[in-house]
Amino acid sequence: MKIRGENETIDDLLERDLEKLIAPSGWKLLRLRLTPREIEVCDLIRDGLASKDIARALIISLKTVEKHRVNIRKKLGIRDRGINLASLLKII
Repeated sequence: MKIRGENETIDDLLERDLEKLIAPSGWKLLRLRLTPREIEVCDLIRDGLASKDIARALIISLKTVEKHRVNIRKKLGIRDRGINLASLLKII
């Protein structure tokens, strides 16, 4: 199906809109199979927010944020608790 000009398809439109919504690092996180909510949590961790502040910002419980952090660490292959998640996310 063609929309908006000769060569632009729905797929092109969707990809362009996704690129606007997701930072380049978000694409990397998507490839790691993080959920959209986990990507949101990653962005807030990268911005320096504490778990309590993330919970308030996303209107979820602190335990839910902690569970997302565990899942993110697992999906990124971080087994060592000494590795700082915020620092790692800044370089991804």
